Amino acid sequence: MYDIQVWGSSIHINQLESPQKRVIRMINNKVYNSHTDPLFRHNNILKILDLYQFLRALFAHNYKHNSLPRSFRNYFITHNQNKTNLKHSDYIFLQRPSTKFSSLLPVHQVPSIWNSTSNDVLSIQNRNVFKSRVKKSFIKS
Repeated sequence: MYDIQVWGSSIHINQLESPQKRVIRMINNKVYNSHTDPLFRHNNILKILDLYQFLRALFAHNYKHNSLPRSFRNYFITHNQNKTNLKHSDYIFLQRPSTKFSSLLPVHQVPSIWNSTSNDVLSIQNRNVFKSRVKKSFIKS
């Protein structure tokens, strides 16, 4: 999980899927070709790509509630800074990436997941409650 928000957009993250699936099968004493989705759900464990998405959402929540280091204060542009009338009060504007590589960086990836999160989840103030709700939604899907 160390620094997954940075390296999680790498194409190499897919190389971690197979070992993670092997391990979840071993934990549950299943055969080598068992379907893993039910096993992840049963054990309440996020798949590697879901973990990446989950931590990006948590990063955005920390940003919204000023829980990140000072260097991230103006990392994103919110609707309040842009002075627009939007229905989604917590909308973070997507900046246009200049290269394909930069489109994979957190400055471009975090707003997309944040903006696609439902308003009832966005309104959660408590970090632990937010984490629990978002993790449950990833495990269900």
